Amino acid sequence: MKKQWKMLLILGAMIIALWGCQRDENETIDYPSAVTLIAPQDGTHFKETPPTFLWSSDSLATSYILRIATDEFSTGAVLIKDTLTDTIYKMSENLFSQIYQGTYEWAVAPLPAEDELLWSEGWSFSVDKSYPPPPPILIAPEDGAVFDLEPPEFIWHKDSEATNYVIRIVKDAFFTGEKIVVDTLKDTTYTMTQEDFEIALNADYVWSVAPLYLEGGLTWREFRSLTLDKPMPELNLDTTYFPLGLNYEWAYERHLWGYDASDPDNPDPPEWDYYDTIVVRVIDSIFGSNGWEFYLEGYLFRDVGNTVYIFGNRVLVFDEVKIRLHPEPVERVDPYNGVEITYSEDTLFVSDFYHQTREPVGFYSTKQIASRLKEIGVINQSYIHEAMGHGWGESSNVVDSLLYFYNGQDTVWRREEL
Repeated sequence: MKKQWKMLLILGAMIIALWGCQRDENETIDYPSAVTLIAPQDGTHFKETPPTFLWSSDSLATSYILRIATDEFSTGAVLIKDTLTDTIYKMSENLFSQIYQGTYEWAVAPLPAEDELLWSEGWSFSVDKSYPPPPPILIAPEDGAVFDLEPPEFIWHKDSEATNYVIRIVKDAFFTGEKIVVDTLKDTTYTMTQEDFEIALNADYVWSVAPLYLEGGLTWREFRSLTLDKPMPELNLDTTYFPLGLNYEWAYERHLWGYDASDPDNPDPPEWDYYDTIVVRVIDSIFGSNGWEFYLEGYLFRDVGNTVYIFGNRVLVFDEVKIRLHPEPVERVDPYNGVEITYSEDTLFVSDFYHQTREPVGFYSTKQIASRLKEIGVINQSYIHEAMGHGWGESSNVVDSLLYFYNGQDTVWRREEL
């Protein structure tokens, strides 16, 4: 289902792009202007009630980016960075209870942007919860530290009343960004694992530690930023299970079969069983600060999609899991859902299972499997979809079997005819 939605979104983007190509080359595009902040007024103090942020609208804007940082807008740790379609944002009671007293700056930028985000004037507000601040809790690393080769080690002061500590490391924005590490510890030190370090993108992160008391609740007293700037490893993808290069081409024999009995009033539900041929080709690639992006045309690979992301020495599979280019086996915790990595002799199997029971009677399930050979890539891939309910059912199956692989210069693999 995830891939089906992804294909629809990609198709829509292609249609929009083609439409855009038809416009007059001399036609100018109007972009929204900088917005004006309305509330809270610059310098407002908050004690018990969380702030509500308001700004002016622009008819050319499709959405707005709100950013709230500690102390200085451009250099402070980013607490919130959210994209909103409205011109109002109310900080929740839960979030307000977690931030400690101090000064914060905020600004808004409209989208779309021509080149860089056009930020509004920055306004400040302060939080004063009417009790004296505790001593600083964070010790190391220092704010703004950069890590390139070794994972960072985090150290903080002991709190005599705390039963445990919660450490959180988040990409971009502490309360709204992608969580990299969330862990509960008794000790006052934590070293990021090599696994987390390798998976994390080169980017800016915000981290903090909150004492956990017997009465519960978390208050984050201080926020610090750090940057990961890891060098990209030298890769020879042609020696892996994911060979990729410009003009690489895979041709497959496709077998499709299934039925659709979702209409209980149809006494003769449609069935199908036929063959076709598809080609997957690498048409472009980009190398950036986090690795490679390879763009495919013709069709997709079930495990990596139609844009292949290589982060360091890992590849993104099924839109959410980063695995090594020479992956270790991974078993699913849930027998009906999740990603699985297995081997059979020299063949790697990358699988994604999804199963949902539908009340009162029925289920919906998909299974996607890509079989890969080292230096060749996908030699077989399948997609199985089944759904059943009271008095109805549907099933569709797609199996692609490799006919040949062309590496841009030679056909290095061809299926032997029986």
